[in-house]
Amino acid sequence: LFELVPSPGRHVVGYRGWPLLVERAREYGTVATSSGTPWERVTLTSIGGSTETFRALLDDARRGALAERDERTTTLYTCWGTEWRPFGRPRPKQ
Repeated sequence: LFELVPSPGRHVVGYRGWPLLVERAREYGTVATSSGTPWERVTLTSIGGSTETFRALLDDARRGALAERDERTTTLYTCWGTEWRPFGRPRPKQ
């Protein structure tokens, strides 16, 4: 599900048989790094009144992110402009 990153704009995607509208907008103004103001906004819209679709989507994303982690290593991050990037390879815990 998360192998591709959509370009800015509106996209219709399917998740478990439900159509979702994904709107990705970049804010090209000044980025306030000290306040943490986001430079990008992603809005998900679904048809219907149930929140179960979003709960399932977020739960799948959380499980996928946790599955990618290796509990035996520590990843160091460094600030690169306005974002954080991994610094080198994950290192074994000491």
